[in-house]
Amino acid sequence: MSRHIGRLVLFLREVDNTAVINGEKVDAAGKTFESYLSQAGFDTKRIAVIRNDDIVPKCEYSTCTIDEDDVIEVVSFVGGG
Repeated sequence: MSRHIGRLVLFLREVDNTAVINGEKVDAAGKTFESYLSQAGFDTKRIAVIRNDDIVPKCEYSTCTIDEDDVIEVVSFVGGG
């Protein structure tokens, strides 16, 4: 008769609360887009935010939070001729 002893292995992941914003790791996880953009000095009237290849609607900036490991691009519009 054989006995099998099971082993529970836990993998712990270090939580660092960082997202990648415009190519840089930023400690922004848990903040709303509105909060982050304001603190970073962005004029929300002249930008668009892309999170994980999806555009974040401006009406969601105050309620949508940045998640750990998000990849975000903040792009601004430039006029000219």
